[in-house]
Amino acid sequence: MSLYIIIKHMKNFLKKPNVPLIIIVSFIVILCIVFSIVCIVFVQGTNSLATQQRWASGKESFDNAYEIAAADKDTPDKTLYIPKLTEFLGKNVSDAVASLGSGASVISSTSNQVIVNLTNEAANVKSGSTTISFDLNKEIVKCVHFRCNTWALGYGALSFTDLINNEHCIEKSLNEAGLNLEYGSVIAPTNRSTYTSYAADGVTVEKESFTFHGRSGKYNWEANMTFDYSIANTKGNLADTVRTIEISIS
Repeated sequence: MSLYIIIKHMKNFLKKPNVPLIIIVSFIVILCIVFSIVCIVFVQGTNSLATQQRWASGKESFDNAYEIAAADKDTPDKTLYIPKLTEFLGKNVSDAVASLGSGASVISSTSNQVIVNLTNEAANVKSGSTTISFDLNKEIVKCVHFRCNTWALGYGALSFTDLINNEHCIEKSLNEAGLNLEYGSVIAPTNRSTYTSYAADGVTVEKESFTFHGRSGKYNWEANMTFDYSIANTKGNLADTVRTIEISIS
């Protein structure tokens, strides 16, 4: 039954004589509540649709949306510093964990890998805590992985390609970890389909992710950049994109 029919029936009812005042007041209150709910749903639906259309209309519009989001937020302070991962290689895992300080806590330990949560380091709650993982060979560290949110590294609401190509986030992170990479040596693929995943509708971006590989001196390195839009799509706000970087050195 439509809202119009309900109102029509209630008007006829209220025309009857001796209708108690409490019924009239109750009807007015209920009508106001229903009207408010309809307005809220309409506004939210319009905003969500507009946002999805802006994101899904192509790469140019998608990147423009990031420019708008970036303009709304200041560049965050760098609150997280990546330890020199190269110094852990060849160490006994117990010594490696101990060198992380009292704030570190082991959250998983097997004969092949130990994962440590850096609880004292700042990280966006949407991406989980900052972690260091040690791959082992008879308790000796042979590979180190470091994962964190890019916001804690001082990068704001930037697009996937902007963060990689212009801000050189991967080179800076690997250099901070003990390597020596030239800025511009890591470039995002020009074909966006190689790093973009879409929802069932074929246009809504769900995730952007790509893994890079290389060698610096005697070390092999790997770096993954991932933008997860699941929360952003739900809330209709690109600022809620979860941006994480994971680097590995062996």
